[in-house]
Amino acid sequence: MSESVSREMSLLYPRSGECDVWILPLDCDDARTTASMTMLTPAERVRANAFKVSPPRHRFVQTRAALRLLLGACLNVDASLVGIEQDAGGKPSIPERPDCQFNVSHSGVYALLAIGHGHELGVDIECQRETGDLDLLASNVLSPGEQAVWHALPEVAKLPAFFSLWTKKEALSKALGLGIALPFHTLDIGVNVVLEPVAEGPQLVSVPDYGSCKLYPLSLPSGYSGALAIRQPH
Repeated sequence: MSESVSREMSLLYPRSGECDVWILPLDCDDARTTASMTMLTPAERVRANAFKVSPPRHRFVQTRAALRLLLGACLNVDASLVGIEQDAGGKPSIPERPDCQFNVSHSGVYALLAIGHGHELGVDIECQRETGDLDLLASNVLSPGEQAVWHALPEVAKLPAFFSLWTKKEALSKALGLGIALPFHTLDIGVNVVLEPVAEGPQLVSVPDYGSCKLYPLSLPSGYSGALAIRQPH
């Protein structure tokens, strides 16, 4: 099983010494999920079996098994023995190894897994799915300045631009430990950054009252947007 997962995962750029990011293809293969389940703890298996439909269960089990495999390799312990715990806000961590930061996200048929080395981080991936309420979503996610630029975009550019901004803000919020508490519409990253990404290095984004992060766009399969945020020292 571990060899199979290793072959399927691909290491993405950037590999800066601060963080590594992998992309993992997901599927609804019962045999793969059953094999992956052996890496999970009893509590994680209960959580997996609580899913009422199969696709979310497959995604959870396969992603958690891959995360355990990566963390086990980093910490030099058996994957099933990695002591992952969740805080009151649902953020996972390894209490005895606070220097080992990690984050995961999945959407559609892919998962992103990030492991940092002494840096708090967040990662997000979203399938650029068509939605009938895109304007409403944009009003909740984009700042007034971003909305003004976004509404002027050609229709074909609006969907990828929206999801690019959304994943960046999700990654930032996760890196800062804010979850859904960060009001996205008050944070201005800039649509121009999405349309003309900076080729040399990450974007530095400051979130008033919370800190700053390096923000990396990620090169993902067609139809997907994603980002990595690495929190910077105060």
